[in-house]
Amino acid sequence: MMTRYLALAIASASLVPSVATAQGASGGAAVDTTVVATRPPKVPLPSEAATAGVTKFSFIMYGDTRGRHDGEVLQPEHRMVVESMLATIKAAATADPIRFVVQSGDAVQNGAFAKQWSVSYLPLIDRLTQEGT
Repeated sequence: MMTRYLALAIASASLVPSVATAQGASGGAAVDTTVVATRPPKVPLPSEAATAGVTKFSFIMYGDTRGRHDGEVLQPEHRMVVESMLATIKAAATADPIRFVVQSGDAVQNGAFAKQWSVSYLPLIDRLTQEGT
């Protein structure tokens, strides 16, 4: 049985530094823009040599997960998508294992606000990297 793994690729438009500075909406005051880092995959990615013989695999691509309540709560629709992906990853474990997930962007309403990433989006991505392996 091939070793399963999950890598998360976020389109470059969705990448934000772990610490940044932004101007606030009220009088240009600085706001907290610390974004919680995504947890690395629970199972490390295999080396290129270890996967050279892999000729068949599956992957998941999705995007546009922003929500009306970003920064306040977990994105409910994204949570349902993540639950479905985790079930699909588990079901495909032996036949055509899911090797990676691509998130194409539009992850939060406004990427300049760290709270939208840290509260509404990244905890769900952590579920993929931790439970999808």
